[in-house]
Amino acid sequence: MNNNNYTLLDNVTHKDLRVIPHYSADFGDNVASVPVFATELANVIKHYPVLFYPTDKTASDFTMVALLGLEAGENLFLNETLPESYQALRQQSGWAADYVPATVARGPFAIGLHENGNQVMVHVDASHPKLSTEQGKPLFLPKGGNS
Repeated sequence: MNNNNYTLLDNVTHKDLRVIPHYSADFGDNVASVPVFATELANVIKHYPVLFYPTDKTASDFTMVALLGLEAGENLFLNETLPESYQALRQQSGWAADYVPATVARGPFAIGLHENGNQVMVHVDASHPKLSTEQGKPLFLPKGGNS
């Protein structure tokens, strides 16, 4: 998602927020490739082709990506895209591989610096389709504690 609206996650503002722990095109997971972190490479290469994609037109800098589909908006690892003959691969989570790349698994969350610039905090994209106030797992307990 390019139009991210990240704000600092807190238990007052986001007390009713719920996260939907399922992967689907409806939840923004229909992407053909995702960035890969070096720390997860050993897990990623077991399940996905890994490519080095140029980050600029001069091809002087590259980023590592996991290939999930062959066309824009195609993710072959979403269960809804699997043929019926692949029933054994279907999982309750909606993802058809044993490892979910970190950039997909993090969903609407990101790590960022606090406004003071020296403290790392969790941020949330309030416009992400995996967030709801009606369905999903609550982020906080009724009195504000972490769930």
